[in-house]
Amino acid sequence: MLKVISWNVNSVRARVDSVEHVLKTHQPDFLALQETKVTDDLFPYDQFPGYTCHISGQPSYNGVAWVCKNSCDVICRNLPGFEEQKRFIAIESNGWTLINVYVPNGGDAIGGDKYTYKLGWLEAFCDQISSYDTSKMLICGDFNIAPTDQDVYDPLKWNNCVLVSDEERAYWQKIKDIGLSDVFRTIHKDQPGFTWWDYRGFAYRRKHGLRIDHFLVSNDMIDRVEEITVDEETRRLDRPSDHAPVQVSLKL
Repeated sequence: MLKVISWNVNSVRARVDSVEHVLKTHQPDFLALQETKVTDDLFPYDQFPGYTCHISGQPSYNGVAWVCKNSCDVICRNLPGFEEQKRFIAIESNGWTLINVYVPNGGDAIGGDKYTYKLGWLEAFCDQISSYDTSKMLICGDFNIAPTDQDVYDPLKWNNCVLVSDEERAYWQKIKDIGLSDVFRTIHKDQPGFTWWDYRGFAYRRKHGLRIDHFLVSNDMIDRVEEITVDEETRRLDRPSDHAPVQVSLKL
């Protein structure tokens, strides 16, 4: 069994106790963290005994990390052409290519500079993953895309907004067309599966969420998925991230 958890931690040092809780409770083989917000030298390596940490970090913003129980090799720490923002780290383990991503948010307005940057990043991301062997590939992370209206608590309110735009959703489809399946929506066709709730307006309490944290797996491997769950218990801890961890278990 291969157990992988993905979580936008929203500062690993601020949430180190919660990361320890996730590792102790679920004992994953791999934990993918996004938005770690710390340089590699200041990452809290010593807080996670029994795990090896592979980091692509920067101060105050962005940053991704693999926290690994199983042995692995790092194959890429940055998305080519977008090295200034640390949002991509890929490893290989036991024949699998495992990719951890933190897709740019896209800002507040469709057509703005941050939105344009996001679309360029997604184009480069598609090129990069297409260069790998996709036969045993798992991609996880905060994609900052709600793929369909089913993944949004109020589609009318979010109409024509960043995270749900036609261009972003077209890139989501382009990623899948490389030969990948959306794990949660394949397993749970009718559940909303929200993974993010705004800190403001009591959004979590009111169930005002979006599904923007995803797992994708090679089409030929989707039948090996045993389960995928959203860990809302961790979202309810003191001083939580605005995202909940998502966990996948696959048969090897």
